[in-house]
Amino acid sequence: MGKKILVFSIAMLLVGALTVTGSPQKKVISVQYGQPWMDLFESAIEEFEETTGAQINRILISSGMDMWQRIVSDFEAGIAADIIMVDGFMIADSSEAGYLRELDEYVKEWPDWFQYYPTFRAMGSYEDHTYGIILETSVNAILWYWKSNFEKAGIVMPWKPKDWDEVLETAEIIKERLPDVECPLFIPMGTKWGEGATCTGIYSEILGADGSAGDRNRLRNYTTGKWIGSSPAIERALNFYREIFFVRKLCPTDPMYASDVWGEWR
Repeated sequence: MGKKILVFSIAMLLVGALTVTGSPQKKVISVQYGQPWMDLFESAIEEFEETTGAQINRILISSGMDMWQRIVSDFEAGIAADIIMVDGFMIADSSEAGYLRELDEYVKEWPDWFQYYPTFRAMGSYEDHTYGIILETSVNAILWYWKSNFEKAGIVMPWKPKDWDEVLETAEIIKERLPDVECPLFIPMGTKWGEGATCTGIYSEILGADGSAGDRNRLRNYTTGKWIGSSPAIERALNFYREIFFVRKLCPTDPMYASDVWGEWR
């Protein structure tokens, strides 16, 4: 599925390029992607080149680089590739800044587009326009725990906390009974973590805060088009952080400011 999506994306933009230039010369398309997706992209590119006769200029962002900062810098400098692998969180800012081309006219002619769940189609959209085609996604498990440490601490297994208070209490038991455990309760936070702090961190807490089942976004009011800056869910999530990092000291803050937080915690 992911491979087909990529090939389609390249093909659709190539159609746009042919329409604009009308030149019989061989078309060259630049594609920018990160090293973790190298195998997927390169196999799709090879298939596309064989099928269309087009030439692809491959721009690989090596591991160790700040991939998203590199892409933003390329956008700002006007040297970004024709097709770029970006994370979903970049769609809104990039499209609002005028960096992305609307794909509405292309996807409506693509039969496979309607095989996507509506939620998946929306992931590449902003303000009712499509700017990206989802290649992959993940399901976030909010709580992971180290079974062997829980058993050493005498915590009844399987662990089934009923609320946030029980999560905090369990972490305090770990802290007391297993002093060698550096971080009894870990949540990524701080700007160094990027989307790890937002999508995986605070947003997960906001979704888990008490509230009506029909109000799960809690960051943006799509009816008014305005961001939600304060709400009971946001305040409760922030208080949960305060309990973890400052009141109960269940997770050290210094490593959150390491030059490479992903490497520090790996």
